[in-house]
Amino acid sequence: MADTTPSNQEEKKAFIQPAPAKPAEVPAVEVPAAAVPPTAVPPKTPYSSPIDDLKAKVTSVSAEKRWAISCYIPVFNLITCTITSVRMANNKFCRFHARQGLALFGLWIVTIFVALISQTLSLMLWGVLIAVHIAGMVFSYMHQETKIPVLGQLAMKIPEFWLFTFLTGKKFDEEHQQMIENKTEEKKTN
Repeated sequence: MADTTPSNQEEKKAFIQPAPAKPAEVPAVEVPAAAVPPTAVPPKTPYSSPIDDLKAKVTSVSAEKRWAISCYIPVFNLITCTITSVRMANNKFCRFHARQGLALFGLWIVTIFVALISQTLSLMLWGVLIAVHIAGMVFSYMHQETKIPVLGQLAMKIPEFWLFTFLTGKKFDEEHQQMIENKTEEKKTN
């Protein structure tokens, strides 16, 4: 059993160490603003995540640019160009890029058949196609109607409203188109 004699309790107290003493407080010294390096100053703007930055950039791009850029998504050109042709039928800029996107999709089909003959040649064509898609996206973002050499001339032979008429069964009349273009020009001048 435990011995509770006074001498045994004194020995236990001797082994208990006292709490460490608090260090002496150093008085605060004011440093002049000129002495602080500029990198030590915290930024004044709150932190924004890269996702928020990306959302802000995407929403700052106009709707017609987004539709035109979507026409150059590799392999999905057929889908995005048809949707763009129907949704943005009254926008000449979007129709231009939808026609070029359809021509690029046709070139993707050609590269598949070329792959049956020569895989090396097909890979080279795919590399060129990816570069052309990226260039098309850049031109769309810059709001330019730049024709792709050779392919652009073929794309312009696709009737502008053929896809719209084919998909919706409605005829897009010229008078309606002129009225829409006149309104957009008035908005740009104001």
